[in-house]
Amino acid sequence: AVCSMVFTLFSPHQVRAMLDDASTWCHKRQVFVQLEARTYESVRVDYAVARKLRLMLGGDGVIEAVSAARVDSNILELTVQEALSNARKYRSPDSQIVIKAEFADRRSMDADDGAGNDKPTAEVLHVSVDSLNRRGLERMSEDECKRAFKTGTKFRSTAHLSDGVGLGTVAAAVLAVGGHAWLTTYVASDGNHTVSHVSLPAATCSTPTASVSSCVSSENGDAPPVPSMGGAVVTESEDCAQQVGGGPPSAGRTGTYQGGGWCSDDGSGGGWLQHEGCGGSASGADGALVRVGSGDQSSSDSSSGGNDNIKLRCVGVDDCSFLRTLHMLMFENIIGADMRTSISVGATLEEALAFVDIALGRVDPCTLKSKAPPHVHADIAILDQNMAFLDAADERVECLGADLAARLRENRFTGVTCLLSGASAEEVAQLAAMPGIDMAFEKDASIKTIGSCVLSMVHARRAALYQNRAGSQRVRSRGELV
Repeated sequence: AVCSMVFTLFSPHQVRAMLDDASTWCHKRQVFVQLEARTYESVRVDYAVARKLRLMLGGDGVIEAVSAARVDSNILELTVQEALSNARKYRSPDSQIVIKAEFADRRSMDADDGAGNDKPTAEVLHVSVDSLNRRGLERMSEDECKRAFKTGTKFRSTAHLSDGVGLGTVAAAVLAVGGHAWLTTYVASDGNHTVSHVSLPAATCSTPTASVSSCVSSENGDAPPVPSMGGAVVTESEDCAQQVGGGPPSAGRTGTYQGGGWCSDDGSGGGWLQHEGCGGSASGADGALVRVGSGDQSSSDSSSGGNDNIKLRCVGVDDCSFLRTLHMLMFENIIGADMRTSISVGATLEEALAFVDIALGRVDPCTLKSKAPPHVHADIAILDQNMAFLDAADERVECLGADLAARLRENRFTGVTCLLSGASAEEVAQLAAMPGIDMAFEKDASIKTIGSCVLSMVHARRAALYQNRAGSQRVRSRGELV
């Protein structure tokens, strides 16, 4: 009854916006809790700096920013939103706010904010928010600029007394990730200006390539058995690693996959299939191995059974920001993916249309611009089946995950594809049987079940590929002896 009332009072787009706002608030609240408990772990991700800053600023000013950077997006957004809150509250009416974002040297930033310069040189992203003080608002002194970041500090004339999270919280958050936040003021021909600064550890967006580090495997730490070629059904109450080898269908809520290959929306890849360790994919034509270049070959060639120490690159696509957040949680906490290269897109129609090229490594997910070869496929791709967007003319455009999976197959995608749908179990089973789709789940399946099953298939493919290649080497050795 409550749901029907909500949909009666608000349009679907308004309801979606409210859910997105609630999701964002919950995420920020969790960040604050972790910061307060000193358990927050900074994760740098490829972040579309210019585009995101433009969305936050709206029509209130101008932006001069780098297009993208690898940075802690949580802390960056927190600090910029606080600075904008202050600037909007205390600026001169109708004046423009100017945001600049550029790469800088850590040592030069420390010198600017008065900190010591004995730290080693490192690249940081420097963001400044410049606003013209409203009439009658005095310029802050250097001492006031420093004391403004102390919790509870209040000045009768200061321009930076936000009713938001507060500069004290900003200072603690930035310090927790090894950054700096400070204020400066200056006098121009139009009046007094106040500038909020933040510098955060950052780097240029890197090419999605294999990263040699620990990788999460199945819960018992062992690689699961090689999956059978027939379809299998995994119930939420059963351990996925035990079911990968096949077995009779079980009743209840199910996730279905085909043993012949994997397809996932978080698409990660590398070298042979996935870092030389994955077996053939149903999404790749005829399960053929696609080598993207000698520079992409993984060190698993010389290992005894595939290299499980290589983190996976995952990509996802969904038109709901909350579900994109769940994708990222699954990538990081269940799959143990490389969060520097894993991403979930779908905030715009352009991102959804670019997903295939993102999964194939042809397009940068931050800028949506073409990348130079080699193009490394994602290891896992997670796709929402039913997505809807508004185009430039505000016309509704529908996008099906199955269509994107088919395009991945046409392009010989070597990763695992996983489709998520809100349809019935029978329809989900039909989707799983479609070409190019390795696995399909109902949307109410837990991310632990989905992530564990996808990961099990990745490990099984690696084992199968290693066995096939080892067998081929033995055959060649016998031929040489003859």
